Amino acid sequence: MNLTSLFGIGLLLLTVYYGAINELPAKEMILNLSSIILVVGGTIAAFFIAFPMDRAKRIGKIFVNRMIKKSKVDYRRVIKDMIEIASNIQAGQEVLRTNYSHKLLSEGYTIMQDKSLDIDDYEYVLKSRTKAFKKTYHKDYHTLVTLAKFPPAFGLLGSVTGIIAMLMNLGNAGKEIIGQGMAIALLTTFWGVAVANMLILPLADLTNRVNKEDEEMRNLIVEGLILIKNNESAHTLTRKLRSLLPLDQRIELSDLQMSVNKNKNLEILLDEDEEETVIQKSSGQG
Repeated sequence: MNLTSLFGIGLLLLTVYYGAINELPAKEMILNLSSIILVVGGTIAAFFIAFPMDRAKRIGKIFVNRMIKKSKVDYRRVIKDMIEIASNIQAGQEVLRTNYSHKLLSEGYTIMQDKSLDIDDYEYVLKSRTKAFKKTYHKDYHTLVTLAKFPPAFGLLGSVTGIIAMLMNLGNAGKEIIGQGMAIALLTTFWGVAVANMLILPLADLTNRVNKEDEEMRNLIVEGLILIKNNESAHTLTRKLRSLLPLDQRIELSDLQMSVNKNKNLEILLDEDEEETVIQKSSGQG
């Protein structure tokens, strides 16, 4: 569960309540049903006019995956998986898995089994898939930004119609009725601004951030798979992939580099012992 987003939502609701709603003489009036129906219903209707049905399903998934579920870019796990792939290939043990830590990594390793693809073709396929995801991510962000324009517009529409109704009864109403009518008219604007700035725009910014992180991860995976395709060692692979990361993440992965270095040194020692054994046997036979 994405505790950070849930904490932010809770803090935002408390801030709005104690900063704005708590000062109202009649707090229950904020839940004016007509205002909520106009803003929410109008926004949903405008969304279906502007976008196809599959975009609505996509936005629903974004809300669940971004706001509720916890989404974290795990560079350590991805790099460890690529080290495992490189080590298996060097040892002649190409084990085909489909449950790697990232979908592109599983797909890329599966495509690697196609020996008819040279390194250039392989790189083209991986980068094309990354570009396709980037276009989808851009559509998600653009959809949410466009959607954020509708609630304030419907809020203003409700306020204007409320003011018109109030002015029509201006000659027959007292000051109290006029004040109450103005307050109810402005409630629709409140809900329009609230829905856009408290829900849709934060979700759009969160989506944009998560999409950029996933794009960086996909670029890292592409670089790693190309290195593996070029038969780079696990030691070289780890060092090159770490160089693509920010400093704090490189420091976090330093123990992983040390582990790979130890395995490399152990392999060198084993090779040296094997060579000495061969030399001794040859000397004894001589």
